[in-house]
Amino acid sequence: MGLFGKKNKNKEKGVPFWKRNKQKQEEELVQEELPERESPAEESDRAFAGEEEDIAAAAIREQEAQEQDEVEKARLAAQAVVEESEQHQEAIALARQAALEAAGILKSEESKPEEETEPEEETEPEEETEPEEESEPEEETEPEEETEPEEQPEKKGFFAKIRDGLRKTKDAMMSRMQQVLNGFTKIDDDLFDELEETMITSDLGPETSVEICETLRKRVKERGVKDPQEIMGMIQEIIAEMLGEDQTLEYPTKPTIVMVIGVNGAGKTTTIGKLCHQLKGEGKKVLVAAADTFRAAAIDQLEVWTQRAGVDIVKHAEGSDPASVVYDAIDAAKARGCDVLICDTAGRLHNKKNLMQELAKINRIIETRAEGCHREILLVLDATTGQNAVNQARLFQEVADISGIVLTKLDGTAKGGIIVSIRNELGIPVKLVGVGEKIDDLQPFHAQDFVRALFEPTEE
Repeated sequence: MGLFGKKNKNKEKGVPFWKRNKQKQEEELVQEELPERESPAEESDRAFAGEEEDIAAAAIREQEAQEQDEVEKARLAAQAVVEESEQHQEAIALARQAALEAAGILKSEESKPEEETEPEEETEPEEETEPEEESEPEEETEPEEETEPEEQPEKKGFFAKIRDGLRKTKDAMMSRMQQVLNGFTKIDDDLFDELEETMITSDLGPETSVEICETLRKRVKERGVKDPQEIMGMIQEIIAEMLGEDQTLEYPTKPTIVMVIGVNGAGKTTTIGKLCHQLKGEGKKVLVAAADTFRAAAIDQLEVWTQRAGVDIVKHAEGSDPASVVYDAIDAAKARGCDVLICDTAGRLHNKKNLMQELAKINRIIETRAEGCHREILLVLDATTGQNAVNQARLFQEVADISGIVLTKLDGTAKGGIIVSIRNELGIPVKLVGVGEKIDDLQPFHAQDFVRALFEPTEE
């Protein structure tokens, strides 16, 4: 049956085996070719996909272009910053050069090459044959004149330093007064009121300012002055009279006791160091007593200054009795034959009772151990504190018999007018002034030089 079935199947086909295989291969080829053809839907999808790829590529290119633009902007901004920085540096260099030229530094350096080129003129071939003309180096001996500037500061002395130190005070006080005078065409009460207000704000003090203006009114009336510009000279005259005669430190006995008082921070230690240097330069033998045992590191600071000045110091441990230090220092000064004994003290102004007791005890020691010796009690005041310095002087005057004022930091303030206020209101003379940070910048005070430096035009 299987055999018959198979025969029937082959008969139903009616196609030879080889021919049927060939037909089958052709059908398979057709089927393989059909997938290569796409339907309209597939073609549209492929086209849409291609458009998406184009859009994505365009977006990427646009993003890259934006990034390039941002990079270029950043580069241009960085370049602008660099150029601005270079311009700033050039401006600084020009400003520095201008400052140096104003100070005369560059000018002096520029003049050197000119002087150095002068020998080239001397080396002319025509003149080399004349030995007499070669003796022209005598003109080069002008360095003797160059050594004169070293002597000039000594000749100027106090006035040169006080003039520079009072520059801020002069610009503040004198310029204001001149502005007031320039604003009036006649002398009347309004002019005096304006002047009085200007003096008060210039740290001359209310009491001193009123007194100056009252004296000025009387002299204007007595002399019949009509021009406001003549008043400035009269103010200078009145201030000079208020300051009175110069009073300097004196050392009539051996030893002379100099006690230095003042609040912490006023410059007591620095003043003592500078004074030691000054006295040693005058040939005097100086000893220092470190009697400020209350403030931490006060002894160490004072010791540094004495070493710099080249003088001896007597010291005890921190917190010890100040009177005992002075006691030992007096005995040491006598034994060593010292000319001057300088005693540092604590500046506890906030507790006047303790300060008064301490100073009284020190005075008793001096009276018993240095009987007959001349004493100076110097009050150190900071000029930058203005009228507060005057108030300090009043308080210290209640606990000590002050013989003189040392006004420090005068070069760094526009409040130099307190010198007039202290002298007029308290009657205490200013004996020393600090006009710089160098060790030789502590100078004796000269009233006339002070007034002249305050009112005269500054030389440029």
